[in-house]
Amino acid sequence: MNELERKLLQSPSVPTVPRVAQKLLDLLSQGEVELSQLADLISVEPSLTVKIIRLINSPLYGLAREITSLRDAVLYLGLNSIRSVALSFSFFSTFSRDPSGGERLDALWRTSLMNALAARRLANELGGWDVEEAFLAGLVADCGALLMHRAVPEYAGILDRFYSGEADLLELEQRCLETTHTRLGGLLLEAWRFPKHLVELVTFHHDPTLAPADASAELQARTLLAAWLCARALTVPGFTDKIASLEHRVSGLLGIPVVVARGIVTELPTELRETAALFEIPAGEQRSYDELLDEANQALSRLALEADQSARDLAGTLALGRTSFGDVPAPGQEPENLDAETGLLCRPAFEQLLDSFHRRAREIHRPIGLIIFEVENLKSIAEHQGHAVTLEVLAGIGERVSRLTRQTDYTARLAEDQIAVLAPGCGGPNLAQAAERIRFGIEQGALETSAGPVSCQVVVGLASTTPHKDAIDPQTLVSFACSAVDRAGGRWLSS
Repeated sequence: MNELERKLLQSPSVPTVPRVAQKLLDLLSQGEVELSQLADLISVEPSLTVKIIRLINSPLYGLAREITSLRDAVLYLGLNSIRSVALSFSFFSTFSRDPSGGERLDALWRTSLMNALAARRLANELGGWDVEEAFLAGLVADCGALLMHRAVPEYAGILDRFYSGEADLLELEQRCLETTHTRLGGLLLEAWRFPKHLVELVTFHHDPTLAPADASAELQARTLLAAWLCARALTVPGFTDKIASLEHRVSGLLGIPVVVARGIVTELPTELRETAALFEIPAGEQRSYDELLDEANQALSRLALEADQSARDLAGTLALGRTSFGDVPAPGQEPENLDAETGLLCRPAFEQLLDSFHRRAREIHRPIGLIIFEVENLKSIAEHQGHAVTLEVLAGIGERVSRLTRQTDYTARLAEDQIAVLAPGCGGPNLAQAAERIRFGIEQGALETSAGPVSCQVVVGLASTTPHKDAIDPQTLVSFACSAVDRAGGRWLSS
């Protein structure tokens, strides 16, 4: 635990869990509990009783008859579900008392509620996870962000940058505060004595591969990550463009058909409008899925035009760099130079080529750039479609990358899930523009495989040498680019 995390958790700004919520947690940790005990405990808080009854009678449940008593609500929901619903309302009341929150707090709550609704719908589709617990997990997943909004003055600026689409939230938090809302959220829920599995889900939901080695736990973490992608695309203006690939990303993460994922994400904006009033959250100008998708497609069209112009500009700018490196011998197409599974350059040939370009760069005082693309959902593709399809995806990405690079660039398979592009003469802003253009080309549209269309998402890292004799060595260049991939969190970073 670093100094900021320690100060935050000891700060008087940290809210305490409501008394009813704590009693609920204590009661349910004792083992067997009667439904009547739960009803009696909740009934001492009249406002909580009213909210639960209103929720059950909302379109979220679609009941044929109206439920008017708490006991009927408890009987309908059952033990686990009534606990999760009651804790959801209690959690909301804990953080909603911040009088200085303003519009940014309202926006954060809309994102959290959308996260909860998406988790609930996805859990219902997958089965095996109580839908109300999934709703609770989605609602508390960003409690660390709510805590930092309350206790860290500069966090409002971080949220503004996130909502404008500058970078993903975890990336901004790590860069500016050296901690993340996922880590703080886990620590806060642990202090509140939430169940251990919920604490772990909140801590690892942005990286399900770090979840405990348990199939159901990892699936729940992937469900929360998919829910977060939905919430980010549907409620964060700066990430509206992600809607265009959203259903494919959800499908790839959870192994559900794209058409099913589309049906779920299409209905979420309507569910948010219907549910926001129950939690007394301003719904804002929440547009329909079709309106958001239309806006995303327009934005992507503009980006494609800009990328095309950027490519033409880049070609002219780097003409000198291309000719300067023309005498570096290229590796042949012999089998020993190629990766047997993808047909791209293999790592040994790539490293030999990198050494040659590095020596030439020092002689002529020109930069060389390195871009590494790591396939973010390759593990999920392997689990659901198999190893053969995984190789088809990698080969397909390699083909797309090769079409999007210059004739003097070289594409190689650097690791199991990493493809590298060596760009002689390219550095700084030009390298960043090229990386984003290639990333856009990789993610735009599903890849055709023997198992049908497969969408993929990539994390991008880039690094370049400086054009002077003291330029970093090739191994450090690769290390910098790989480190940038590790830090990227869904957006490219440079070193």
